[in-house]
Amino acid sequence: MTGRLVKKVRLLAIVTTVVASTDLRAAQIAWSMLSPKGEGFSVEVPGPANPSSKPGYYVYNADPWAFFVRVTTVSDAVREFVGATDRGPIRQYLESIHKGMVRDKTERSRSDADFAGYPSVRFDADGETEQKEAFQGKYWLLVTEEHHYTILAIGPKGASSADADRFLGSFRLLKAAAPRGSVPSPAKSPLAEKLTAPALAAAVLTVEEKLRERIDELIQNAPPAQRLGNKWVPALPAWQQARTAITKRLGRIGELYGTTGEMGRTFDAAVSRLAPGPQADALVTALEGSLGAAILAENAIITFISTVMAANPNAPGAGERASMEQMNALAKTFDERLQSTLPRDRSREAEVARFMSTPTGDVLRRLWDSVLSKATTDITGALNLMVFDDREAIMREIEAAVATVK
Repeated sequence: MTGRLVKKVRLLAIVTTVVASTDLRAAQIAWSMLSPKGEGFSVEVPGPANPSSKPGYYVYNADPWAFFVRVTTVSDAVREFVGATDRGPIRQYLESIHKGMVRDKTERSRSDADFAGYPSVRFDADGETEQKEAFQGKYWLLVTEEHHYTILAIGPKGASSADADRFLGSFRLLKAAAPRGSVPSPAKSPLAEKLTAPALAAAVLTVEEKLRERIDELIQNAPPAQRLGNKWVPALPAWQQARTAITKRLGRIGELYGTTGEMGRTFDAAVSRLAPGPQADALVTALEGSLGAAILAENAIITFISTVMAANPNAPGAGERASMEQMNALAKTFDERLQSTLPRDRSREAEVARFMSTPTGDVLRRLWDSVLSKATTDITGALNLMVFDDREAIMREIEAAVATVK
């Protein structure tokens, strides 16, 4: 009897000690608000709101949970996808990251609901450490036009999630997105309004030609086509069909880029910098005249040919016969693809050449080149991202084309 009583007393003492220490820990850990300057978010964290690591990477602990916020600046391509009314590309971007994070885990739940107007993926997943210790995780991926947030709470399997729920539930963005479907602000200057559409068409074609060798190499070496060996050549209709798996996505990116209004805004900024006041007025007058369409087309084709040839490290040297042949081939491509948007008038080439040698013609060239450079960079980045994220679908389309070859 006495022995059993002693055991009860000892057990009661242990339980009391554990409860007391738990209450003491809860009382000692005061949560505070973390809101790093320039990072665009706030969140409650256990303890003082002092980053425990470098800017952009914040780590806190409330035993047995660990909490993380990782902040990175988004690329121009992702920024355009966030602003587009079509959420398909940005969803593909998030899905590629999500797949990587759950690859070696068991997903328990998932939500794709927007957060404060921005695309978001939240999911719970269980896994094991390298030491075979089971853990549970709460994951959150969120993208704005400025930042990509990865928010995590990791703790032992079976532990109470009260602290994790408090941490995740307190996360706030300091700026909400514009309502979905809202129309981007249009270009303000008459010159930007006149140049934006043809410049976008020229930018998409420029990207396609700059990446021609890479696209062709991808199609030629695609795994689904390897069974055909030497039969798989560009002369095949199926080969050209397979190539559209890439080029149609490039066209779609161009459409999305146009819906954001980014090119118009870039033109506005360039006009104010390179063609202020009377210079812009003189250029508008020239482009609205009878020679305007021919001027614009000639300016566009010069930039197109020079940009594509400069991007090829194996391009023939200036003055060589091969160089002239390549220039003629590019001019033919330009005329075939952009005839309706940028029609050239060969009968007025001398007049156009005289205009292009004037100060107003020089302003047009510098303005066009500045905007085209940014647009082609943005579109190239977006295409690289889409090809990476959508690789499985691209391979399926190539495989379908290959299947038509007997």
